[in-house]
Amino acid sequence: MDFLRLREGESSDPRYGSLTPAQWACIALFVFGLVMVAVIRRNIQKGLDPLEKVTVKTEPEALPDVVPDNVTPT
Repeated sequence: MDFLRLREGESSDPRYGSLTPAQWACIALFVFGLVMVAVIRRNIQKGLDPLEKVTVKTEPEALPDVVPDNVTPT
């Protein structure tokens, strides 16, 4: 459908290297996606888990033994 756009005149889209800015942005996002796929694959091969950087690991012994007042232990 982009080939049907007006190329000349007052209401035409600006073009840089025969492509519109939206088309250049799509190309850039596609390249960014390919780079992210490569980074994720490399991290998987190294055995890295990205959730380790954002979650806090707590040991089960470190959790307090608190029972709410309205719950009776069984």
